[in-house]
Amino acid sequence: MVELFGQKGCPGTARARRYLAAAGVPWREYDIAQDAAARAEMRKYGAFATPLLLVGRRAALFGFDAAELEAALGREGLLRGSS
Repeated sequence: MVELFGQKGCPGTARARRYLAAAGVPWREYDIAQDAAARAEMRKYGAFATPLLLVGRRAALFGFDAAELEAALGREGLLRGSS
């Protein structure tokens, strides 16, 4: 499972959402502009900008980088065809 901390109007959040949907990866999204608890959780990771992606609670990715996200998803076995 991927947790996506983002906000409306954030291009990186939109790219991450599109990537996850296209890859068929399940995710839960938190809107930090509307959810103070999510904003506080994000800060625990030292993130002050969106998106923040938590992949299996082992990888915290700051910003959106497709190659970095693909590698983290592969390590967690979350990509189609990975085991």
